[in-house]
Amino acid sequence: MAQNFEAWWASLGPITKFSLIFPIFLAGCATFQMIDLKQFLLIWPLVSMEPWRIITATFFFGPFSFPFAFNLAFFVIYQKRFEEESYPIGFQGRTADHVWMMFAIMVGLLLIAYFLELVIISLSFAMSIVWVWCKRHEEQPVSFYGFTFKAGYFPWILTVIHVVLGSSPLADIAGIVAGHFYVVTKDVFPETHNFSIMETPHFMYNIFPPSRVGVASVAGTHTMRDADVGARPPQEPHRWGAGRRMN
Repeated sequence: MAQNFEAWWASLGPITKFSLIFPIFLAGCATFQMIDLKQFLLIWPLVSMEPWRIITATFFFGPFSFPFAFNLAFFVIYQKRFEEESYPIGFQGRTADHVWMMFAIMVGLLLIAYFLELVIISLSFAMSIVWVWCKRHEEQPVSFYGFTFKAGYFPWILTVIHVVLGSSPLADIAGIVAGHFYVVTKDVFPETHNFSIMETPHFMYNIFPPSRVGVASVAGTHTMRDADVGARPPQEPHRWGAGRRMN
């Protein structure tokens, strides 16, 4: 079992590992009262002197509970899928682009949180990640508890589930808005208007250098290549519908 866990852990990308460990750490601190819960909240008069609140408010899914496990599972699953899929649909071998997407979404959510007076944006952040993936696989059939539907509908179904579990839909709607803004500026504008305002800054590639990833060749064997740096691939229709079925 230890070997299976080690193999599973080794298969995870850096973003997926962080997306799993950090929320669990924050949940542990809250559950066992190691840190005052108020230290995690996005209280704007305190943010300038306590900037860590921006990060904790983004990754704190609450103390250990069923809603915590439910929301964290979806967050990690879709982060993992992004790291396993090749660019521009996913971010395999391109951590800089993945981090830039997360940063752009987080900035958008912070603006929304400021006007809506939200103190936690983790649920919104997770919904944004789910939204971007589902928009890039809009026609892909997914299954959820025995029901099958197109991926494009899944964020709305997830929103309904959150409401049934007692959450306000406001956080989900905020996440959908921020995620959709990223999709439009990153995926749609370059094809419809031939310009982009969401390209990853070059300095990000110095911080997170692209890694060598395996790709399947025409002959069926696996070769190695460096992930392209800085340049967007030639403009071509997005492969909406490519992806995998949810188990």
